[in-house]
Amino acid sequence: MHFTRSFMQTVSAEFVYAPAESLGYKYGIDASTVRRIDREVLRQSQPEPTKDGLESIVVDEKYLGPTCGFVTLVVNARSGEPLYMAPGKDRTALDGFFKSLSAQQRQSIHCIGIDRGNASLASALANFSDIRIYYAPYHLIANMNAVVDKMRRAAIKGDSYADLQLLKNSRYLLLKSPENLDASGEGKLSWRAIASSTPLTLSKKSYARSFGNVMNASPRGQ
Repeated sequence: MHFTRSFMQTVSAEFVYAPAESLGYKYGIDASTVRRIDREVLRQSQPEPTKDGLESIVVDEKYLGPTCGFVTLVVNARSGEPLYMAPGKDRTALDGFFKSLSAQQRQSIHCIGIDRGNASLASALANFSDIRIYYAPYHLIANMNAVVDKMRRAAIKGDSYADLQLLKNSRYLLLKSPENLDASGEGKLSWRAIASSTPLTLSKKSYARSFGNVMNASPRGQ
């Protein structure tokens, strides 16, 4: 089935605001045809991404549901322009982007932002001999939260009922930066540390403070 260019552009423009099923009912075509038309219009109208003169890139993974699974995205860190997308989140997904670059394009890239996954790190180190690697603060904080929760659960195991009450509801107090604690929060945290028989409560606060210092420091290259 062939469609005029004007019809395809109309369907693609309306697809921004309406689901494929509704547009299919409106124009008497299948929902899959609506999606195919939109892909074709985008393919024809969108220019190829600019890979020349890249200085820094950001890599992330997105979950698109059980049907499509994960995809790996590469974005120009300065302009926000999407550069590459591939199915999966393993090393080979990112390797495909680096293989698409010419030698000159590779030489212009001097830093890359990634999450804490080993796949992105392994791919970056394998494809670049000298590059600065930055980790997303969100993933660092998520890892720190997981560690604090693990330490908190370990401290609770085997403690008396009185110690459990001291540790209860302390999670967000422990995760707050010291400068963000008001007088009430600082008092509660100090009281819990003094009253509790477990030393891990103090360790958690020290850990959170140390992590805050790391987050405020300049990123290091790998």
